[in-house]
Amino acid sequence: MYTQRMMGTVAAATMALTTGTIAQADQASLAAQLQAAEQRVSQLEQAQQGDWLNERRAEEIKGLIRDVIADADSRATLLQDGILAGHDGNFFLRSADDSFRMNLSGYIQFRYATNWQNKRDNETIHGFNNARAKLYITGYAMDDFGYKLCFATNGSTGEVYTEEAVVDMKLDDDVKLYAGVTLLPFLREDLMASSTLLAVERACVTKGFGVGFSAMLGAKIDVSDDLKLNVAISNGTIGDKYGYTNFENNSADIAVTGRADWKLAGDWKQMKDYVAWRDDSDAIFVGAAAHYQRTDRDTTSMAFPMDFLAWTADTLWKVNSWTASLAVNGGHYFTDENTDTNAYGTLLQLAYNMDDKMQPFMRYEWSDTRMGGSSDTNQVVSAGLNYFLNKHNAKFTTDLVWCFEGTAVPGSAMVFTGDSYGTGLALNHTATDIDDNQIIAARAQFQLKF
Repeated sequence: MYTQRMMGTVAAATMALTTGTIAQADQASLAAQLQAAEQRVSQLEQAQQGDWLNERRAEEIKGLIRDVIADADSRATLLQDGILAGHDGNFFLRSADDSFRMNLSGYIQFRYATNWQNKRDNETIHGFNNARAKLYITGYAMDDFGYKLCFATNGSTGEVYTEEAVVDMKLDDDVKLYAGVTLLPFLREDLMASSTLLAVERACVTKGFGVGFSAMLGAKIDVSDDLKLNVAISNGTIGDKYGYTNFENNSADIAVTGRADWKLAGDWKQMKDYVAWRDDSDAIFVGAAAHYQRTDRDTTSMAFPMDFLAWTADTLWKVNSWTASLAVNGGHYFTDENTDTNAYGTLLQLAYNMDDKMQPFMRYEWSDTRMGGSSDTNQVVSAGLNYFLNKHNAKFTTDLVWCFEGTAVPGSAMVFTGDSYGTGLALNHTATDIDDNQIIAARAQFQLKF
């Protein structure tokens, strides 16, 4: 009996222990399963929230894109067929069909100059100035019509004025009519843009014999691939240097100017500067021009009535990195008092492009103004250097101007400011008071073109 009771007790204890162990094992397993389930739920919640955020972000981006497209469509509708803009050498705006175009360009020339004048108590004029700041607006409208506007600042006063305002109409591929205020087609160096000059400033001879700006009606004719003509009828050249004049003060009854240019070798684009770039082919150009002006005897703007005839012949060579140009000018002035005057001038320029970076140059000028049979001869030599950072877009230019003969150099009074052109009368230029064998000016200039 006792034995049976002991065995029952042991069995009961064994069952209890076994049951407790199993219960503990089940609880541990259940806890592990519960923890795994909680982790899975958390992962699912995070994934669901991330998908929702991604979907929401995608919808927001899609909505933004739809708004931008709608706005672009509305702007394109306002612009009819749309408009294109960019930079292809010039900043431009043009219509989608390319029937309208507007180009925007310009340049700034910042200069330091020293001007010596021995006959004025050894007076020295020197300082900094913005010799030029110009803004060009050019383009065409309806394919056959072109236009050009140039707004410039006076290098001495900072005054802003309209230097050029001209429109043109293409009659065919070879003939173009133009009208407005622009440079008369005469001297080669005058017609060269101020941004592509060889030296810091135009030559004294050019300033003395140049006929400058005027209001005119003209025609450009491509006679052949190698010959171009430019003829103009204008208000004349003895007026305001900007080409604008009041009718009642207009000095000329009539003024006629014509120029011809022949291309013997090269490309017409090479006629636009004085640099023989390394990648360019050889080029040779020959030009000739004449200007005749009949003065209105009733006007009071002239100190004395006169007619005059001016002429020039020139050439430009670009061969093996060398550039050479020669111009011979003449002016004949006929007065009612029989005090006729003849003036002559020569300009020779020579330059060598070393590596498309440095270009040393020299310039020689000779002029002779004859009044009453007497002769007044002047000779000027300039030497300098162009340093190209990016061709004409960014360059430094420096030079010295030396007069070794003469005291009445036409146009030499303007070597300091250098913002105006000639008036067609070398005698009207007040010359700097100088001695023989004297440096007139030392100049340095930086140009930025855009």
